[in-house]
Amino acid sequence: MNREGLPYEECWRRQDQGLVPRYREPLDPAYAIPPFHPGARARQRRGRHRVDGARVSGALCLLCLATLVVSIVLATTLPA
Repeated sequence: MNREGLPYEECWRRQDQGLVPRYREPLDPAYAIPPFHPGARARQRRGRHRVDGARVSGALCLLCLATLVVSIVLATTLPA
């Protein structure tokens, strides 16, 4: 392939040779949208359940608080 000329001249040359369609039909943006059926229910995925990040954060917070309370109780009740 010959790489002479400016990019738009190369495009015109390719169009003249019939390698590229001269006028393309515009794409309809609706191709990116999934079909909507108001009467249909959404499918639920089966398989492994994902753990919500808020639940993990709450569980870790409770674990830290429990550890803190236990360490404070042990520190105050144990003889020095």
